[in-house]
Amino acid sequence: MSTTVTLDRLTYPVTEVIRISGLSRSEVYRRVKTGDLDSIRVGAKSGKIAVPAAALAKLLNGTTND
Repeated sequence: MSTTVTLDRLTYPVTEVIRISGLSRSEVYRRVKTGDLDSIRVGAKSGKIAVPAAALAKLLNGTTND
């Protein structure tokens, strides 16, 4: 059975990426740190991390950044 997820935002906070992808918090942050999951930092250096919808779609489709 296939599940379809509609992404209707430009970016997603890490908490939403965890919920949508089913990955653990540490796995999402590991992928952000290694560059396997594109992200942007919102605010100052200690600001929140946001994941672009396109990067989340790649993650859900099983493709990686090469």
